[in-house]
Amino acid sequence: MMERELKLTAVDADTLDQILACDLVTAACVSDPAAEAISFEAIYYDTEDLQLEAQRCGLRARAEGEVLRAAMKLPGEIIDGLSERIEFEATLESWPETFNDFPRGDLFNALSERISMEAKMVARVRVSMSRRIRMLELEGAKIELVTDHGLIKGLNGEQQLDEIELELKQ
Repeated sequence: MMERELKLTAVDADTLDQILACDLVTAACVSDPAAEAISFEAIYYDTEDLQLEAQRCGLRARAEGEVLRAAMKLPGEIIDGLSERIEFEATLESWPETFNDFPRGDLFNALSERISMEAKMVARVRVSMSRRIRMLELEGAKIELVTDHGLIKGLNGEQQLDEIELELKQ
């Protein structure tokens, strides 16, 4: 599937609240504007020698509530700040421990074309956050607005995350 999204960094969690409460968002919202935030945990993986990063690919597993999903994003392009790239997704039964633990299908095929499936898998980044999702309809377009507030922990430290994501759905 082709993913088209714009990600913006917010100053803090209060800014995220203000965006969700602004008149334009509330007027365009077609989902439940009072929907609760969901707990979001993700781990981003690579080989020890960072083969996926070198190819500008991303591989992650994430839990959103009770659902565990994997995604692999292939290199794409950024045009006028809008990121566009191919993304493969699959449902996971449990957190993967090796590359071979990812389910067979498009994601697995894309992964196996880029690395040795026997390579050691390393958890490079862990993300814990609270995510709020609103579906917007503006002039015939369906746009998913997501706000994320949480913490990113990498091999070299951690940092706070406050982010807005707009993804064109239709």
